[in-house]
Amino acid sequence: MKSLSIPGLTLRGCVLAMTAAAVVTFAFAAPAWAVARSWIGAGAGGAGTDFNTGTNWNPNGIPTSADDLTMTITATAYVTLSADITVGSLTISLSGNAKAFELDAQTYIFTINGATSANITSGNNSQIYIDVGNSPGRINYNGNVTAGAASANSFAAPICTYSGQTTGTVTFRADLTFNASGGTCANTYKPATVIFDGTGTQTVTDNDNNWMKYFGYSSTLIGSANTPTAVWAGTTTGGTQISGDLTVNANSTLDLTTKTLNRSAAGGTLALNAGAAMKLAAGSGGQTGSNFPSNFTTFTLNAASTVEYNGTVAQTVFATPTYGNLTVANNSTKTAGNALTVAGNVLINPTATFDVSASNFALSVGGNWTNDGTFNARSGTATFNATAAKTIGGSQDTTFFNLTHTTSGDIKFGDATTGGRTFTIAGTFNWSGSNLIIGNSAAPALSDTLALPGSLTIPATFALTMYNSSTLKLKGDWTNSGTFNAGTGTVEFNGSGTDLSPQTINGSLTTFYRVVVSNNSTVKLNVDANFQSELVPTAGQFYLPATTSSWINVP
Repeated sequence: MKSLSIPGLTLRGCVLAMTAAAVVTFAFAAPAWAVARSWIGAGAGGAGTDFNTGTNWNPNGIPTSADDLTMTITATAYVTLSADITVGSLTISLSGNAKAFELDAQTYIFTINGATSANITSGNNSQIYIDVGNSPGRINYNGNVTAGAASANSFAAPICTYSGQTTGTVTFRADLTFNASGGTCANTYKPATVIFDGTGTQTVTDNDNNWMKYFGYSSTLIGSANTPTAVWAGTTTGGTQISGDLTVNANSTLDLTTKTLNRSAAGGTLALNAGAAMKLAAGSGGQTGSNFPSNFTTFTLNAASTVEYNGTVAQTVFATPTYGNLTVANNSTKTAGNALTVAGNVLINPTATFDVSASNFALSVGGNWTNDGTFNARSGTATFNATAAKTIGGSQDTTFFNLTHTTSGDIKFGDATTGGRTFTIAGTFNWSGSNLIIGNSAAPALSDTLALPGSLTIPATFALTMYNSSTLKLKGDWTNSGTFNAGTGTVEFNGSGTDLSPQTINGSLTTFYRVVVSNNSTVKLNVDANFQSELVPTAGQFYLPATTSSWINVP
């Protein structure tokens, strides 16, 4: 077998077969080698202003997606795109006093796959602008972007328009950093839309106190084709702002940490779509007592979205919007700013305290309640109002003052993972329209305690079900107008009943598993009853009046 040797050509993993009757021709695409190109047009000693013209670059050639581009500018210049273009990286540096350099995408799509750097290295009163024009004009920053200037009187702006507001879009798919004197154009020179659309965590770092950062005048989006976690960071004592709407799209997260993202003037909509999250860690800067973005007039928080107050300082939970899910986290107290409405779940994370405030603000909850920290109910009312089943649970005991549940959908005290919890209602318990469950039947079998402040009536057509060795503590009367499933649970009468004014058992025939009378109470049986296990008057008395035909069946 003979071999074929062609200088400069290597064939791997293939067989070359040739016969006398056939001639085979191979076409090989030239590889796209990265080229480092330097701008030699306007602002760098030349006269050319077309970014897409090869003669404006050294070495000569139209930039490609693999090229690393450097624009070293020493004079005022205005450079434009004349067609869509994708390049590798882009480094712009400007030096000198009172110089202005603008790179304008106009109505074209300008994509930078690598890092973008725009810095003013020396001089005063100079500016760098990277502009986008009207739709379909777009700048796609696929790599990290940094901007800054050596002088506080100068600034470098990677988010800008050439003349007034435009309908163009600027998209960031990696980190964005504003170093000293880095910023954006004035509020009136902004693109319509700014999108943060990384594939994972992308960080917006603001290390500049001299320039306010403005994003989209129409809308600023967190997430679009992707579902990023956009984290705000930096040393600035100022903040970033937007002029239009702020939307966190499905399954994306806006984590403001202790920073701000307020609207520059009153108006607009703040929206969290399904699965979206917003995290807030400051006790000021936005709405009173937190950095919840301010100056929005409309709030649209999907029922499947989450707002998390996770500061290590005291925070006030902004009360205007109807929340989807509400989470409080970290070692501080989160206090209701007014009556709160939560369409979804409430989660109190370990070490966090959720306080309804000295004003005893009401809570309206549409989903589950999980207390893994501390809940300060004071004298407030919690209303669970969803028509779906809901669970009140968590790894910590919970005391409510007033608790109301009058809608359909079972209400269950005790979740499937913790167990052994005591749920106390200190004020009033208003229950109707659904089944009531204490404890958990699923593996592992768990038991819980529900302590009520007064009387309990099982509504007609509904049931009270106790799982395992759960306990119901009752300070008032018992009335069974529905169904009681005792399981192996205990009903404990622990009120202050006396012979003259006893706690009473009323309604239809009831089968108890175990009954305990404690706290020196007196319990009077007004109806027939079965006791499957035992009747235990540990610190009280249980009696059947001679004037009644009721009976007790004790095994």
